[in-house]
Amino acid sequence: MNGNRRELKKMLRKVIHAWTPPFRDSPTGNPWASRARNTWPLVSRGKDSMTRTPSREAMPTLELEAEVTVAPEFVGARYSTSRPSKRVPRRPRANYTSNRSAVAQLPDRRPPKRNRVTVRSFRIRYMKRVLIALALVGSPCLHAQPSQTMFVFQTRFWLNLHQFLSGEAYRRSVKAAPGLDAATLNASDRAIWISAIDPYNDVFKRNMVLDEDLIRIANALAVTEDAMRLPESLDGALGANIAAALNAAAPIYRAHVWPARQRDNDAWIASAKSLMQGHETAMKAALEAVLQVTWPPEPILVDVVGETGPASAITHNAPTGFVAHTQASAGSPCNTGIAPLRLLFHEATHIPQVAGRIAARINEETERQELQPVPNLWHTLLLVTPGEIAKRELGQTEKVDYARYPFCKLQLTPAEQAAFEQDWQPYLDGKTSFEKALHDLVRDAR
Repeated sequence: MNGNRRELKKMLRKVIHAWTPPFRDSPTGNPWASRARNTWPLVSRGKDSMTRTPSREAMPTLELEAEVTVAPEFVGARYSTSRPSKRVPRRPRANYTSNRSAVAQLPDRRPPKRNRVTVRSFRIRYMKRVLIALALVGSPCLHAQPSQTMFVFQTRFWLNLHQFLSGEAYRRSVKAAPGLDAATLNASDRAIWISAIDPYNDVFKRNMVLDEDLIRIANALAVTEDAMRLPESLDGALGANIAAALNAAAPIYRAHVWPARQRDNDAWIASAKSLMQGHETAMKAALEAVLQVTWPPEPILVDVVGETGPASAITHNAPTGFVAHTQASAGSPCNTGIAPLRLLFHEATHIPQVAGRIAARINEETERQELQPVPNLWHTLLLVTPGEIAKRELGQTEKVDYARYPFCKLQLTPAEQAAFEQDWQPYLDGKTSFEKALHDLVRDAR
């Protein structure tokens, strides 16, 4: 401990010496080196004290008529022109025996008070700076911070309720078991709950990825905090009937469904974040290299909900500040275990900077070969590729029994299945180029 303190003191001395600017009058540029004693006038600063003050200009020697008594060992002594290594002898105090009035009448040739510079003031000033710098270096806020994650996770009450009511309307239409059995409610709540589902009879039939009204509703609810009622300002974005249905169903959903749903959503978020902490950087870099794209700097907003219709997740336009808005279903059996790693990076490829570029290159290759386009080939490619990279990434860092955690089975035609195995897999293995793999995939996946 003492050794560390000594080393710190030595370092501070060096830093202070390096940071301290020289006096103009110092011929060596060393602030601790002074000029000859007889070039600085004696100036009175008090009743019984005398000191020598450096000037910004060369000062002529003053002849004083005062008698000064100096200790014998200091007679003829001159200040050293090099910095003392240890301690500097204290300058002897001058003792006046006569003619003090002559000294008092001397012109004050000192620089203005605000410009006076002394060794002590420099030492104090720069010591403070060094200590502040050292404190900041040791501060946790300046430690190396992890890079910004691609995904911002959250779970919102109102968006979960919106998706749940849409799912209830679908289940009622196909006579499937409801998520909340109305028979378990009292008569008043039962009537309210059934009437709240009615406005969603048309909602579940619409495309949640492409329908502008549903995208606007989802984005508005994603930025709405949990409250007892929706603010009236959202009536325009939601529509009066949807807003009224949500407000009516909220107390019932909050009492009977939300506690368990929120717990499961939070558990899913914790699992997804754990996967991202270990594999996000590698997955991001690998997909950039394989797909020959660049991820945008803005993050993707991930809302974890209980259900998202027939899909395991959906991605569409996002609220301000995000590049995309993903709704991931924590209730889907396809999204358990290690699946969120593949799922989230597949959904991330839906952003225009990635999906648009891949679709354009597939269309260009299709036109070059004068073939008919294969429907949604770009989407199949963006399903297969993150899945294969996720398997390799997890296989390199974890021992996973993939039989226990299967990814959702891709619905591919036999021709598509064979094309991806024969043409695209060699590219993922580094055995062929992107251009050749895409050329063969477009030719054979039909």
